[in-house]
Amino acid sequence: MSGIQDFSEGDIAIVGVGLKFPNANNLEELYINLKEKIEFISECPPNRKKLILDNLKDLEKESIKFPKAAFLEDIVGFDNELFNISPKEAKLMDPIQRITLEVCYSALDDGGYTSGKEQNIGVFIGCPTEYSRNSYQNLIMKYSTELANDSFSGNLPAVISSRISYFLDLHGPSMLIDTSCSSSLIAFDVAIKYILSDSCKMALVGGVNIMVDPSINSIVDSIGILSSDGKTKSYDDSNSGVGQGEGCGIVLIKKLSDAIKDKDHIYSVIKAIEVNQDGKSIGITAPRKSAQVDVIKRTWDKANIDPNDIGFIEGHGTATKLGDLTEIGALKSAFLSYTNRRQFCALGSVKSNYGHTVGAAGVLGVLKCILSLNKKTIFPNSNLDIPNRRVDFIQSPLYISSDLEKWISSSPLICGVSSFGISGTNCHMILQEWDNERYVDSINCMYPILLSGRNNQEVLASLKKLRSYIINKNIRLEDVSYSLCTRKKRFTNKLILTANSLDSLLSKIENILKICSINSNNITKFDEYKLLQKNSGSDQAILAMLNDPYFQLPCWINSQNIPISLYSYEKKNFWFKEISSNQDFYHIISLEKRNINNQVNDIMSRVMIISEKNFLVNVIKSQLKKDAIIFNSKFRIKDDVLITGNKRIYLNDNDIIIYPVNVENSTMTYTTEKQIICKFINIIQEIYKITKKVKLIFIGIKSMEDCKIDPLLNSMYSFLKTFKWEKTNINCKCIDYSFNCSVDMLINNINEKDNYFISILRNNNRYIETIKNIKTELAKGSIGFKKTGTYVIFGGLGRIGVNITRFLVTKFDAKVIVLTHRNITEYERNLRSDDKQFIKEFLDTNIEIKKCNIKEYLEINKIFSDILKYNKTIDGIFHCSVNDKNNFINELRLEDLIESYEVKVNGARNIYEAVKNNENKIGFVVLFSSVMTLISGNCNASYSMVNSYLDSLVYFFNKNLNQQHFVVLNWSEWENIGLTEELKNEENKSLFHKIDVKVAINLMEEALKKYYGFERIIIGKENDNSKLYQLKDYIPIKFYKDLPDDTILVSAQDNEDLKLAKSDKSTSIEVYNKNINNIIMENKLNIELIGREDKKFTKNEMIIAESYSKIMGYQSIDINKKFIEMGGDSIFAFKISFDLSEHGVNLDANKILKYQTIKEMGKYLENEETTRR
Repeated sequence: MSGIQDFSEGDIAIVGVGLKFPNANNLEELYINLKEKIEFISECPPNRKKLILDNLKDLEKESIKFPKAAFLEDIVGFDNELFNISPKEAKLMDPIQRITLEVCYSALDDGGYTSGKEQNIGVFIGCPTEYSRNSYQNLIMKYSTELANDSFSGNLPAVISSRISYFLDLHGPSMLIDTSCSSSLIAFDVAIKYILSDSCKMALVGGVNIMVDPSINSIVDSIGILSSDGKTKSYDDSNSGVGQGEGCGIVLIKKLSDAIKDKDHIYSVIKAIEVNQDGKSIGITAPRKSAQVDVIKRTWDKANIDPNDIGFIEGHGTATKLGDLTEIGALKSAFLSYTNRRQFCALGSVKSNYGHTVGAAGVLGVLKCILSLNKKTIFPNSNLDIPNRRVDFIQSPLYISSDLEKWISSSPLICGVSSFGISGTNCHMILQEWDNERYVDSINCMYPILLSGRNNQEVLASLKKLRSYIINKNIRLEDVSYSLCTRKKRFTNKLILTANSLDSLLSKIENILKICSINSNNITKFDEYKLLQKNSGSDQAILAMLNDPYFQLPCWINSQNIPISLYSYEKKNFWFKEISSNQDFYHIISLEKRNINNQVNDIMSRVMIISEKNFLVNVIKSQLKKDAIIFNSKFRIKDDVLITGNKRIYLNDNDIIIYPVNVENSTMTYTTEKQIICKFINIIQEIYKITKKVKLIFIGIKSMEDCKIDPLLNSMYSFLKTFKWEKTNINCKCIDYSFNCSVDMLINNINEKDNYFISILRNNNRYIETIKNIKTELAKGSIGFKKTGTYVIFGGLGRIGVNITRFLVTKFDAKVIVLTHRNITEYERNLRSDDKQFIKEFLDTNIEIKKCNIKEYLEINKIFSDILKYNKTIDGIFHCSVNDKNNFINELRLEDLIESYEVKVNGARNIYEAVKNNENKIGFVVLFSSVMTLISGNCNASYSMVNSYLDSLVYFFNKNLNQQHFVVLNWSEWENIGLTEELKNEENKSLFHKIDVKVAINLMEEALKKYYGFERIIIGKENDNSKLYQLKDYIPIKFYKDLPDDTILVSAQDNEDLKLAKSDKSTSIEVYNKNINNIIMENKLNIELIGREDKKFTKNEMIIAESYSKIMGYQSIDINKKFIEMGGDSIFAFKISFDLSEHGVNLDANKILKYQTIKEMGKYLENEETTRR
């Protein structure tokens, strides 16, 4: 378009963009949100609330309230290693500093300035501190004075900007700007003045607003500008105040003339910006119309534009009665000074989407304008019903944008941005579109493509992003080559490709991704660096460029930078204390010793025993000291008459039926088990017909050395839990009996009148199962997910399986083999549209779908063998398969139950056998079970039975393997996975709250990382308000917290480990050295040491590493990595030196700074020891 490329001497180009707002981490995501009129005001996310509430006492929690706002979901995730910041320092940094640092890096990366070539860059950050001053540090101080002493620099507001300059090595002016609401737009004005005066060549400019403590701030609340419902209805007739929002936006700016010369991508041009102050007005916080008119007109005049050409104004739009009328009136007056045209300029405010982001409000408005100019689109206002009726828009130059509209103009598109601070400081900016199209011919040659990362997995992730970028953008190969080779930071691991067209590059990428889907390390096979070294001619120029990041190839003469950001942040969670709020979700089954009480059954009760051909029947009859009727299992019940052979027994209230089942046979086959199950179901279905009030005592018999329950018996107990709910006239209880317990103990338990559903009898003691919160326990093991690992999911296209697949692919770039019993061509019919799109996107690169019958061992074993031909390991297996057809017990079909049993139980057995054959090559196996096995419920007999079998089976699996592989997770119901209404449970009738699918996935990751050693983990938060919870005396399991204080913990965990955990730790040098020697002998550390192929580390290396972990917070350390690259400085060096001296190790701080790596420090200490000897 002619005229767009004309520019003035004072024009400023926006050449890089970084942002983090709710559901928007880049411009494309922000564009979708604005286009769809999405408003992000919501309740405070539970994970954000927990960060605050975990630091309060119970009484304090009751008084805390949280407002509705546009919240960031995550403020604890941070890529500390990118900036060489130690974990200890990262967790003491205010999230405002962490988020701003990452967003600034994103803006530099987007602009192509992370290579380090340009350092004369200023930093100007708008961040009002009146609402959030020291809030993070206050939380730290309340928690720990010791930590607070180390948190000064991480919480000083002035450091927000200077930390960016420090870590990115930027030498331009660096400052924080605070004029309240207008801070970030004022930051533009300050930055531009420095650029035009040549004090810096470029500037990172923008703003941030994070409510670290999001609880209601009485100061903010008392100002009177907040809306009651949290919504911002800018320019609407029903406006009632502004809502609150969070986020950070940063742009990289420079002189337009420099941007053109430097081949930058130019998002838009800042034509002018002006600032003024209200001065004396009706109140210091009240807006002044005349001041707003003045700043707007001065900006337009300075920009040398015709106001008739302004098509859109991004207004301040605080939605207060006075604020909106003042702003609209000022704009109308300003326009009328130049033109009499009507309704030609749209007015909108992004606050209607994101609320008032205060320090980030101005820059968010600029980002919206960039999109409007680039997309030639005027976005609609959210929360707009009727435009303010106190304004005559018909006679105004303005109209309120209520619908998405195409922005068409014969002249360059121009828009304005206003930001008016409650401090009275006003600012207005004019932006103009820019055409980045290059109308020149491409040079036909081989173009180099350079990708890099901190490891092969990061390189592979960048390759996938590049593929997506090429497919979705209209770009030129030479621009891709130029941008990736000359404008990006080069990390240690590199991949060099060459191509003469986008099609050939895309073909190479597809081939690499296909091969690397088997093993990510295969990516090194495609590096063309060695090939280039052997070639001559033009390839030598490429080789020179690879060795010199500032070398320019002749083929780039007409190239320009494009905004291609391939870096993926590797975030870890950082908070001043361990984020432990999720502990309320984790529970174990704890066995508690309970004495048998003196209350006995009615001595007049008649006893009937179902004979199962075991010697206990006659023993029980003789010991009961009353006549007992013995009858065989082939009985029938009709009209409360028990019919056995020719006998008819008329049942009475208070009759006791004893049903013993012996599963002692250790060589029991699957066929035998099926026979036992079918016989058991038939008997229970007959008893189900009884209408009299009788008591059923089910006795499971098997010799057990410990308190574990046989899986088959456990499944029967769970079936009877359903029976208990469906047949309330029959009082049912179970006794799990082992022959190491006396018959007298068994008889006493039969006679006892108690409300324990299951009693476990071992060594003349009685134990009961309780649900115990895991936070009081000590876990023995932990596992984590691997970057680009290989995982297998049985039932991977089910509602739960597909969400696990999504998690593994998107977070860990994993290879996932999805196994399903469905035909491959039919899988799409069973997926929701978003899941279908996800599967399509990653099919063949990250996801492989195979048909597999989980009931067939040979099929599973073959698939595992095939996978291990191309992969060193299978890092994890998930058994999510299910085939349940539930019904009331009396209507349950045996064939349906057996089908469920074969899929869930036999499927698990087949997985176990396949794992056993390849144990050294297979990591963990997760079996999915349910909290329904704890209590069951109506119509849940089949479901509870097969899942309870799994609950016990994991112990016996792991017992027969060389190490633990199996863990079972008992889940409460997952929400938002597409369950039909008939499959959903009512939450007020559930023992545990439902869990959102995203929360559930995070809980699974944390559970495996922290509590894997428990083998069985119950995941769900107790629903104290449910109707079911009020029936605690009736439900078939107890809560540990509800038991008397004298209850004895028996077998929830290894007692010796617990004693060790609770004992006082000696700090003597002798004990310390003894512990270190034990650590070395057992090859155990609290941290992971890497950097040596044989994994053998010296005593000194391990001692220093332990100190690093304690002082700097690292969980994994490379002995070859430099101290300064890990965020080390003189203060950390002194602390480590002091810590080591406490344990008899003499390593001065200056030696740490001199030798830098743990390996070199270890050598130094060894030489010193040799010299002394």
